[in-house]
Amino acid sequence: MKYLFTLLISFSLTATFAQTKISGQVVSLTGEPLPLANIILADTYDGTTSGPDGNFEFTTTESGRKTLIVRFI
Repeated sequence: MKYLFTLLISFSLTATFAQTKISGQVVSLTGEPLPLANIILADTYDGTTSGPDGNFEFTTTESGRKTLIVRFI
């Protein structure tokens, strides 16, 4: 039982440290912030929506080079 508990704690700590924070600001060509733009990490379900000032932030467990997709209607 003690071994199982130690193993579970090890896996949960690894998952916590394996997250990457992605943040930034979405702006138009003229430099104005774009609120409510959808920001998605390509080929994943990870993403968010920009706030009223165009800022966004989310965490992902993905690693390596990825494409960030921004959609604004």
